[in-house]
Amino acid sequence: MSKNEVRVNTDALREYADQLGALSKRVDLLRQRLVSLSDASGTPLVKAADVLQKGNTKICQCIVYLKDTASDFETVERSIASRL
Repeated sequence: MSKNEVRVNTDALREYADQLGALSKRVDLLRQRLVSLSDASGTPLVKAADVLQKGNTKICQCIVYLKDTASDFETVERSIASRL
């Protein structure tokens, strides 16, 4: 790789986004279970569910970032290739 070369594996970025998507679904299911348990038993699990929701929001932001970054790099790559 030369000094002026940048390599970005956009397929890997999308794969990471997909893996985070699967994690996000699992976190949301866990959050829903905590809320259900809290409702059924009267235990204060809602705070834990809120923490999970905040974490899941961050995960979703990372998913968007990874997908957008992959698309942006592919767009730039096509633009540069069309000029050559």
